[in-house]
Amino acid sequence: AVEITVENVSRQPTTYSAYFATVLLADGTVITAVVSPEPDPVLAGGALDPGASARGWLTYDIPTGGTPTQLDYDAFNNHAVFALR
Repeated sequence: AVEITVENVSRQPTTYSAYFATVLLADGTVITAVVSPEPDPVLAGGALDPGASARGWLTYDIPTGGTPTQLDYDAFNNHAVFALR
């Protein structure tokens, strides 16, 4: 699980979703978030007005032996990449 905060820094309303965030494994495999009630709060998705933010957890089912290397958040024209160590 990864805890993140998504903030709308634009002047227009936008949406967010757990499915915008994927984890890349060292072998190149891309893992999408799974629906899980824990940990809480879950960052499922919704709408954000300008200046608003949402914080919560994204959960991933990483295979045994898999090594997560980065988290990619790709929402429409907004893309961020975070190294996982």
